Amino acid sequence: EHKRIIYLSRIDLWKGLEFLINSFSVIANKYPDWSIDIYGQSQPEHYVNELISLTKKLNVDKQINFKGITKNVLDKYREYDFCVFPSYFEGFPMGLIEAQSVGMPCIGLKECSGVNELIIDGYNGFLSEEKYEDFAKKMELMINNKELRTKFSQNALDHVKKYNQDNINELWLATIDALINRNKIDKEYF
Repeated sequence: EHKRIIYLSRIDLWKGLEFLINSFSVIANKYPDWSIDIYGQSQPEHYVNELISLTKKLNVDKQINFKGITKNVLDKYREYDFCVFPSYFEGFPMGLIEAQSVGMPCIGLKECSGVNELIIDGYNGFLSEEKYEDFAKKMELMINNKELRTKFSQNALDHVKKYNQDNINELWLATIDALINRNKIDKEYF
């Protein structure tokens, strides 16, 4: 147990970091040994300064750390207990797949497309309402239950197997084969 939470993705308005900071501030005093490390490049560059100001305003600046960019993403995840991914909007969140690929239990927002397809609530993490108190409650459940984190970790590893390279390659080959064969059939009719 590291007593550390990780966020690793871009730092921009759609990623919900102000939501994360406000949510953590609800429980931070109860867990002074726990911290959140935020990794990523700020877009726009000055946005990270606004987030740092918010941490100071909410008195969580000693527990929330902005770490910049890391090159060893998968190794970095292994230094943490769980991952938070509070995005408001996503396509296919690679950061979440990377986290799950090393067995990282995750918390995200229930209404966020992409996130709500990769996190199965109560199986490999938690999906939260877009309310500070609910997200804080989910973080608190992870903080207080190492056994639950271990269970979610194993489930994350199992869930993410379908995205491994061999499975994806097979799907691409099957799709390409189907398109080629359909084109041959279509040409016969014209």
